[in-house]
Amino acid sequence: MNGRLSQFPTLCVFSGCFLVVVAWYFGVHRRWAMVDELRTQLEIQQGVIEQAGVDEASVRRVSAMLAQMGEEAAFYQHCWRSGYDSAALYQELDALAAEAGVQLVRIEPSRTGVQLQRKDAKVRVEGFIIEAQGPYANVAEFVGRVHQSTGLTRFKSLRVYPSSSQGATGQVVATLQTEHVAVAGLFAAGEDSQ
Repeated sequence: MNGRLSQFPTLCVFSGCFLVVVAWYFGVHRRWAMVDELRTQLEIQQGVIEQAGVDEASVRRVSAMLAQMGEEAAFYQHCWRSGYDSAALYQELDALAAEAGVQLVRIEPSRTGVQLQRKDAKVRVEGFIIEAQGPYANVAEFVGRVHQSTGLTRFKSLRVYPSSSQGATGQVVATLQTEHVAVAGLFAAGEDSQ
C-alpha cells in the first residue's frame, strides 16, 4: 500500500508535465505558424505600399481633416482670447442680441469667478447675469447663440417668464446666469506665428 502512495505523486507530476506539453503544442506551437504567415503577409503588403507610394485619396482625406482641425482650433483660440476681454464679450452679446432680434435689458457680472495662472497660460472663469426680452422664438434663438458663439460657456441657470411690461403681449423675459471660460497664452507658440 505504501508503494502505491509513493507512485501517486510521481504519476501526478508526469501527468501535469504531459498536459503542459500538450497545451503548449496546441496553444502556442500551432499558432506560431499562423503568426509567421501573418508576418509574411504584412511584409508583402508593406512592400507593395512602399513601391506604389501613398494613395492620393488618403492624402486628400488627411489634408481635409487637418484643415478642419485647424479651423476648429482657430475658432476656439479666437473665442478664448475674445472671452478674456470683458468689453469684447459685452460687444459680442450685444451683437448676438441684435442678430436674434431681442433687447438686452441688463448685463452685469455675477459674483462667481476664478482666475488661474500657470507659466504663460491664464485661465479665467467669469460669470454674468444676462436679461433679454423679446418674442419667445427670438429669445430661444438668442440663448442658443450665446451657448454656441461665446466660446466655452456654461449656463448655471436659465429662467423664462412672461414680460410684465405695458404693451408687451407675447413677449418673454429670459434671465441667464452664465459662466464663460477665457484662456490666454495656452497656445503661445501658435499665437506667436499668427
